[in-house]
Amino acid sequence: MNKKIFFMGLITVVLCHLSSMAFAQNVINNNIKMIESELLLPITTKHIDPESYYLQFLYTGKNKKFALDRIKSIQKHIRYPMAIQPYNTGYRLYVGIIKGSDVTQIQKLLYNIGYNDSFLRKINPSSIREDIFFKKIGIIEKIEEKTIIVPYNKNGSIALFSSLEANLICQSIDGHANIALLSEYGGVLSKFDELLPIGIQYRFWLTSKKTVTRVSNDLVIKNVGNKEVRYPIICINRGIDYYLP
Repeated sequence: MNKKIFFMGLITVVLCHLSSMAFAQNVINNNIKMIESELLLPITTKHIDPESYYLQFLYTGKNKKFALDRIKSIQKHIRYPMAIQPYNTGYRLYVGIIKGSDVTQIQKLLYNIGYNDSFLRKINPSSIREDIFFKKIGIIEKIEEKTIIVPYNKNGSIALFSSLEANLICQSIDGHANIALLSEYGGVLSKFDELLPIGIQYRFWLTSKKTVTRVSNDLVIKNVGNKEVRYPIICINRGIDYYLP
C-alpha cells in the first residue's frame, strides 16, 4: 500500500512539473522573452522617453537554438532584457523592451561587438495603455523573491487585455516581469485575500492562447480561440530589487 501511494505521489509531481513547463512557452528565461509572431512592431527612426521600443539587431533564418545561443553570447556584453520573435522561416533578435533614453547607448554597445546595423521598432501605443496603474499585491518567497503585480484601471477596477497586449503589459514594468506561470497562479490565487475573490470571478491569461482560473481548490485551464476577447493578468517580477509604491 505504501509503495502504491509513493508511486501515485511521484506521478502527480512529474505531471505538475511537465504542466508548468508546457505553459512557460512565453518565458525562455528571466531576461529573454518570446514575442508572439502576430505582434506588429513597425520600424521608426525617432525615439523619445518614456515610450517603449524593441531594438532589432539581427534576423536569422536558422533555428530557435541558434537564435537563443546568439542572444546568450550577446548578453555577456549587454545587460539589457532581450527577446526573439518568429518571423517567416526564422527569428528576429531584439534588445528590449527598452526606453527611448536607452536607445543610443545600446546602439553603441551593439556596434562595439560587431552589430553595425539595427532597426528601432516601436511598440504599439495601444498595447502600453496610459489608463492603467500597477498595484503590488505581495511577494512569493518559496523559491526566490517574486513580486506579484496586478494591472488596474484608474477607476479601481481590474484591467482587461487582449492576448497580444498581455505580455507587453507585464514587460512594460521592466525587463524582469512577465505573465505568471501556472505554478505561480496556483500560489497567488490561493494565498492572497485580495486576489482570491478576483480568481473566482475571472479567467486570467496564462499564455496567448490559454486562460486559467481557480474553481474551489482546482486551477481550470481553457483554450481561447477568439483573439478579440479580453481577460486580466497577473504579472510576476522576478527581480529582487523591484518595488512599487
